[in-house]
Amino acid sequence: MLTTNNPEEGQNLELSFALFNEGTENIDSVKGDVSILNSKFESVAQTSYDFNPVAVGESRKDVKTLYLNLPPGDYYIKANLFYEGRIINLEATFTVGGSFIEIGGISSSNFRLGAINQIDVSVYNKVSEEIKNVFGEIIVQDKNDRVYNIIKTISVDLLPNSGNNLFGYWDTSSLSLGVYDLLVKVRYGGREAQKEFEAKVLNDQIIVSQAGISGRAVVQQAKSKDPIINILILSFIILMILNILLILYIRKGRNPPQLPPSTMNIILISNLVLIGIMKSL
Repeated sequence: MLTTNNPEEGQNLELSFALFNEGTENIDSVKGDVSILNSKFESVAQTSYDFNPVAVGESRKDVKTLYLNLPPGDYYIKANLFYEGRIINLEATFTVGGSFIEIGGISSSNFRLGAINQIDVSVYNKVSEEIKNVFGEIIVQDKNDRVYNIIKTISVDLLPNSGNNLFGYWDTSSLSLGVYDLLVKVRYGGREAQKEFEAKVLNDQIIVSQAGISGRAVVQQAKSKDPIINILILSFIILMILNILLILYIRKGRNPPQLPPSTMNIILISNLVLIGIMKSL
């Protein structure tokens, strides 16, 4: 016997195999293979398992976990268990929950504030079946939750795994420049998908972003090196003057006077500092 859970989209599928041995000998080797089929009976996933031996008179459930990145919809399982040269065929069904339709974005070309503008909502059918009579509603409100418009769209049929646009007409005569919240509701077959957007309304365009997602570019200015450069330049000038005075002092006579060692050390250090300053600049 095989049973499963009904996972939500993105959750794991749990396969529960009921194993029992009513024979007179232990079953040492049990293997199984599993195929997952969509509503068109097309294979979308396959896997295989090894089970622990089943002792005489033993009865237990073995649960195997399988991650399936499948869109919402109904699915079938075909499984085969192999043991002691025999085969047991098992079948089960499960449903992946979640929205069958993904809401993309909102746009309005040739927008003019104060006029009646066409507004488009892009939608995508995530399942492998046609979804008929898909229509939408857009609620426009400000940051104080005051509702300005409730826009109804036309209805369309969405082909399997394909997208289309729902469009309606937006009377903006009561709006002014500013930022508004747009709540999009898409309804189909007794189900509903929702998505929130934020729209900045300008005179000749709207700038739409997904609600709660924003970006800000931060420019970090480098710390100014002007004070350091000024100090280096001043030190450079002072040391240059000292070197010029030293040269003039030495040239006073044909035989330059012998300078004390401490003075020579100062001159040597000052010239090394001068070289370092020149490299820094």
